[in-house]
Amino acid sequence: MPRTVDGVRDEEASKPEAEKRALVAMIARHRPDVLGVSEIGTMEDLEDIRDRLRAAGVDLPHLHHHEGPDPVRRLGLLSRYPLEPAAEPAETGFRLDGRDFRMLRGILDATATARCGREFRFLGVHFKSKREVSFYDQARFREREAHLLRLHADAILEADPDARLVVFGDLNDTRRSRAVVTVAGSAGSGRQLVPAPARDSRGHMWTHHWSYQDLYSRIDYIFVSPALRGEARLRDARVIDDPEWREASDHRALLLDFEPRH
Repeated sequence: MPRTVDGVRDEEASKPEAEKRALVAMIARHRPDVLGVSEIGTMEDLEDIRDRLRAAGVDLPHLHHHEGPDPVRRLGLLSRYPLEPAAEPAETGFRLDGRDFRMLRGILDATATARCGREFRFLGVHFKSKREVSFYDQARFREREAHLLRLHADAILEADPDARLVVFGDLNDTRRSRAVVTVAGSAGSGRQLVPAPARDSRGHMWTHHWSYQDLYSRIDYIFVSPALRGEARLRDARVIDDPEWREASDHRALLLDFEPRH
């Protein structure tokens, strides 16, 4: 992203070393089995996180790097378990105000097979930011992206109602927005995705701090499919508020544990 480093403006600067160290220290402390990442750069950047975590004692050897039309911001998945990427979703394009667009970061889609033999399918997204642009409405753009994500999730769940589906990412919108409601789906459909009600140590649910406006919002989510409701410890879901988060990112990480049913 654009940054000023040592007084010099760099339009495509990597995360500063101090922020990388804080990020890795925080992740390593919680020892995830699967780590979903929004707004990662190149494959080399994702490999760098993997290597740093390994040096910190957390080995996530399997990775999947997903690129959409955005030339800078990509999606990533790191896993302790083998990953099997899926084919590109059938639909990633849409029409808005007479123009054709594609989802800016696409949909990451990969399945992790845990040692117990159970498969967990992960869909990762990073919707359009709230930054205003002159040639389309940014909120409606996210609605279109949400519709395409929902179509893809529905196709998966129609083919396999018992699919253990985990949808994660930065939706850049709040809980009652049309985009987030669209992702969740209808309660009567039998395919509703349930958002983990993650809270920090103070009981707060916000995940992002926009320092320019001093605005705190919940815009990052983990959703689970019906088959996972009994395995996901939803009430224990956490917003990680370790001391390093302020230096690591303007977003706070979410943590959700699963206890497979026997």
